[in-house]
Formats: sequence, C-alpha cells, structure tokens
Amino acid sequence: AVYCRAPTQRRRPPGAVDPAGHRRSMSSASIDHAVDITFHGTEYVLSVTTEGEDLLAVELEQEATGQRWTGRFTSRYIEDITHKTG
Repeated sequence: AVYCRAPTQRRRPPGAVDPAGHRRSMSSASIDHAVDITFHGTEYVLSVTTEGEDLLAVELEQEATGQRWTGRFTSRYIEDITHKTG
C-alpha cells in the first residue's frame, strides 16, 4: 500500500513554494511538486519537477537515511516508453 501525506515545507527553501508545494514563480505549464510518501513502512519525499520544456526530473529521498535516487527523463524517452507499454 502507498500512503500520501500533504507536502511539508521543511524540505523547501523559505518562500520558494506555496503551501500546495508548487513553485510560485513558474509558469502554469511547469511542474514543481513534492509529497511525503510511505512505501512498506518507510518514509520518503518524492519530488517531480520539469527542467525547461523537454526534461522531467524525479527524485526520491528516504527520510531516515537521506539516501536519494534521481532520474531525469526527456519527453522523447517518456513518449517512447509510454508507446511500448500501451
């Protein structure tokens, strides 16, 4: 099971995001969102952002240890993988 909590401000620079986790200065087409999430009883912070018009960045940080996984994906890659999986 996956459990989600509302985003918290403690991982974001003061004034950089609104209470919903969205960056205030970005256009409506941009994404900058983070949520606290629990997988198998372990707490993580999941962040998804866009970088420019062609890159999606995904970051998952384990709260207790600070271990971090990051991935950056081009729109072409996402289109290809989506096409392959149907």
